[in-house]
Amino acid sequence: AFLLNRSSDLDNMRAEIIQVISKYMYIDTQEMEFALENENDTMALVVNIPVVSVQHGGSDVSRHQR
Repeated sequence: AFLLNRSSDLDNMRAEIIQVISKYMYIDTQEMEFALENENDTMALVVNIPVVSVQHGGSDVSRHQR
């Protein structure tokens, strides 16, 4: 099993997730919440990523234009 035992592991995971999601939408990384939560024998990756706008075929469509 893969263990995230260093803060650099979480930082690297966060950077990779941002890189992938940014291919498809513009996100607010300053307001992004990223945490590992443990409860009993269960671990969850909890991520809240505010979306500024979504990219469609090279152009973007803002939430405010819908």
